[in-house]
Amino acid sequence: MNNPKADVATSFDSFIELDKGSDLIHLSDVDIEYFKANLEWVLTIDKSYMLCLKPKGKTSGTNTRASTGQNSTEVAHGRRPAVLAIVGYVTPENFKFTPEGNHYITKEEENQKPFSKAKAMFDIICPPAPETAPVNSWWKKYLSAATLLQNVAPSIAHRSRKGFVAGEALRMGYKLFEEISPAIESAEDRNTHLRTLKDWPVGPKFKDSCLELGCSFKPRTSPIFDLDKPVAPVEWKAKLPAAEVRVCFTLNYWRIGRADASFTASVEEVHVVKDSAPIIIEKRKADDGLPQFSSPKKRK
Repeated sequence: MNNPKADVATSFDSFIELDKGSDLIHLSDVDIEYFKANLEWVLTIDKSYMLCLKPKGKTSGTNTRASTGQNSTEVAHGRRPAVLAIVGYVTPENFKFTPEGNHYITKEEENQKPFSKAKAMFDIICPPAPETAPVNSWWKKYLSAATLLQNVAPSIAHRSRKGFVAGEALRMGYKLFEEISPAIESAEDRNTHLRTLKDWPVGPKFKDSCLELGCSFKPRTSPIFDLDKPVAPVEWKAKLPAAEVRVCFTLNYWRIGRADASFTASVEEVHVVKDSAPIIIEKRKADDGLPQFSSPKKRK
């Protein structure tokens, strides 16, 4: 069977077309003039700032107040979050887009923080290509636009910016759990929910953390899609590293203390554009006699 994604990566222009849509803003289109005409940073009820679409007829304003609903894509007072789109390569380095995300257990076997606050995270970089390829110029536009959005954010002054632009990469995150509202009332629904937590695909080390969510939090729907079909959390680690993906996300930031501004790119959807190269076993053997594992992309 032919793979519909097989030829998608032949040109970066094809990637760009995938992101065009009436509700999406391709990050490479954002410059200072575009920002002034279409976007603004809005102060939300949780004291963070969210990048939003500017209401028609509004000429300026980054001091606007708004309140956010439970869903990050709902902003009151007529403000709509700006949904940005990029295409790139999920680097296997620092990959934490897993069912336990960035949650970890300390050496004293105590939770770093409640599991309810865990985020799945990955860094996205320029797809591997020759230095002269058009893809590199597009990626530079991404980094330039991302840096611009950080620099025009209000109330930052000389604070250091972190969390979104990470060197040559852009960092993406997805909150794994959400509050249950309204509360679960029936015993049957409660038991079904607790079974869901018990079956959440984390290792034994994280099972207690997961069960501690109780009836207050539930897993969010998987934002990963492959050929428009959802990818289950148990498959994230196999599907995403070294894959080329299209990411739709929103952007917000918090002021941390007096020195930092922490930016967060919150994933709305991730679509696999090109599968990662499978790991195969070479016929040759290493000096220790074990088979060598390598990616076909790296083989000559």
